[in-house]
Amino acid sequence: MNPPVPQGAHHYPLAFLRNAAIVPPMHPRITIAGVGTVAPQGVGNKRYLDALLSGESGIRAISHFDTTGLAVKIAGYAKDFEPAKYMDEHTLKHVSRVVPMSVAASMEAFAEAGIDHTKLSLEERRRFAVVIGSGGGAMEFVERQYDLWYKGTVKKASVYVVPSGTMGNMASEVSMVFGLRGPSHVITTGCTSSSDAMGYAMMLLRENRADRVLVGGADCTVTRGMMEGLCLMGILA
Repeated sequence: MNPPVPQGAHHYPLAFLRNAAIVPPMHPRITIAGVGTVAPQGVGNKRYLDALLSGESGIRAISHFDTTGLAVKIAGYAKDFEPAKYMDEHTLKHVSRVVPMSVAASMEAFAEAGIDHTKLSLEERRRFAVVIGSGGGAMEFVERQYDLWYKGTVKKASVYVVPSGTMGNMASEVSMVFGLRGPSHVITTGCTSSSDAMGYAMMLLRENRADRVLVGGADCTVTRGMMEGLCLMGILA
């Protein structure tokens, strides 16, 4: 249970951050306004929580690509997630699957926080940051483009292959979807990316560089290339 809020304390909504009690007393209280979830167990906070409470695992046999020759044929993949519900077909051709996943989780966080992003003033948008932590970023998109190249169908590749294949594009895409104009950053520090992103988001708030931060972690790395690499490294066996 969190301690009572001191009289006159400021509240800065920080979506996804789960522990508001870690902020020292000398700093303004940072609170969680809303949370959104896209996970192997399902899409949405309720579905995810129900799965956790019932002991349901999100690990299952890989079915979205051929696993022949792979030492490991299981993974945590959000198979029930439908990107077309969150972004149009044309846009989906030019971004990694991790982008609509981030958008979906963000939509739920906004709704839970009671924030209508379409009604934010220009000044509020300029003070609304986006920080995403990711270890693998858009590898799914990059592999998809290489597949077109090796099959001799390079003309089908996205014209945005360079920007969409980089880490930084993830936060940019989310910022553009919701019309947010504050700092837009991606933190990529391997397996600690999401935790580091939350810490960075707190720094933005404490240093008064933003009033609100949409922050979380997103990855879509269950791909043939990534699985091959992880197996070769002995991380998966």
